[in-house]
Amino acid sequence: MNYRSLRSIHLISGAFALPVLVMYGVSAVQMAHGKWFDLKPIAVIKHSLQLPSGNDDGRKMAREAMARTDVHGEIETVSTTANGFNVRVTVPGTVHVIEYDRTSGATSVRTTVAGAMGMLATVATGYCPINAVQRDPELEAPRWRTLKTYRVEP
Repeated sequence: MNYRSLRSIHLISGAFALPVLVMYGVSAVQMAHGKWFDLKPIAVIKHSLQLPSGNDDGRKMAREAMARTDVHGEIETVSTTANGFNVRVTVPGTVHVIEYDRTSGATSVRTTVAGAMGMLATVATGYCPINAVQRDPELEAPRWRTLKTYRVEP
């Protein structure tokens, strides 16, 4: 391998690595100095819909709500409440919270959209695409999944 080829390989690999290194550096500064950045959501959207009452499966209810609305992403947590379920659905930069009342079927969806820095924080702290078919045979496309990371707050 001659010197000119080695220089070309070095230039190309550096060009591909640069965006990742910049993202990593900016997110490190953001995490270390969070007060410097405005991480408030750019939009909070609320809407309601009616689902059949009496649903006892939170994931099934969440899939039905997702099919009827523009909610997409990974069903991250399903928590049971006294009257129904609260479901958190995430995709990098966006969090959907679905609240379902089992007795009446009333469902509300609150969507919080983060800005560019908020999305950078979620991507840099552990979102990666996985194959959803391995965990849920009803889904056919890859989805975003949170890798469990824990931050120590001072």
